[in-house]
Amino acid sequence: MNQNQYYKFNFIVIINFIFASIPFSITSESSIGYDTNFLKLSQKDEFYGEMYPELVGGAKSTSSIVGKQKLLLSLKPNFFGYDSKVDFSMQNSMYLALDEKNYKSYSFKFYQNYGRYKWVKLKYFRTPYNYLREYYDRDNVSVYYVEGNDFSAAERDSAATYSREKVELELTYPIKGIRGTWLLGSIAKESQYYNKFFTEYDLDISHYMVGLSWRYSRRIRVESKVTFSYANNVGMDVESNSTIYQDRGYDQKTVWFSFSKKNRKSFIDSYGFYQNIAFRNYSSKFNLYDILHYNRSHVDWTSTLWFSKKINKSVSLKCKIAYRNKDTDAIFAELLKTFNKFEYQLTLKFKILDR
Repeated sequence: MNQNQYYKFNFIVIINFIFASIPFSITSESSIGYDTNFLKLSQKDEFYGEMYPELVGGAKSTSSIVGKQKLLLSLKPNFFGYDSKVDFSMQNSMYLALDEKNYKSYSFKFYQNYGRYKWVKLKYFRTPYNYLREYYDRDNVSVYYVEGNDFSAAERDSAATYSREKVELELTYPIKGIRGTWLLGSIAKESQYYNKFFTEYDLDISHYMVGLSWRYSRRIRVESKVTFSYANNVGMDVESNSTIYQDRGYDQKTVWFSFSKKNRKSFIDSYGFYQNIAFRNYSSKFNLYDILHYNRSHVDWTSTLWFSKKINKSVSLKCKIAYRNKDTDAIFAELLKTFNKFEYQLTLKFKILDR
């Protein structure tokens, strides 16, 4: 047995030992839905995108049927005499109107209990590729665009794509004297880095969250969170035409609220809604040149309603309807950044294995 075979053999032995001694489950989720504005286009850009598909990457439409496939592996070890949980998941998202928008995302989550309502949670998220839309690359000196002149979008514009990575540490702790209530708190670091044509968009973001979760009864749960985010536009340091006197950094406060209820003897087993509202202020100090970001703010809110039905021990259905609206107050940016959309999604959840 050579060295590679030896390592492979030991790896297989370790994996077999883990799955033989630790409870685990494998779950599959398949979703089909519809997004009325999947590229988050303003009303003006939607109009031009329908007329000139090359402006939106050749998309067949500014709305799209969306399919999602998720695979989740959950391990339930028992560390230090307390409950533990390890989740690995992979999701594939597909857009019928535009193949370039298709992407994969991965996550790792580790939960460790250390008492009643006491948890330490470590989470990692990774999206290697995501298509944003086509943008005018101002550093392409061979193309000069003048309003009203004929142009080739294929020559002028480039696809803005980015990768996203986030690491988060969360703690929960009970509030003494208040039954079924605990505090939430987390810190997180996130990076959003773009392709070589749009490195001026690159951001490093810090998140700080505080929240409260209340289990009113065995069937009703209410939760609220406030997150403070600070984005540093690291791409500013690159000397290029598109970064001179431009700052895409921002401060943001996000308020999140949710309500869920489990029913007895009802066709709908559970239902709920959650509301997410983000208040963003851009930090640009370039009042003469940065007309897109200076003194700009917006409110971005999403309302979501969901229903769930358990078919049997292994299969369940979930229906979700969401409405999102982003309203920008700056006059120049309003035509470019204000948008709204609906999302509809039906998910079939199937537990493949549970032991």
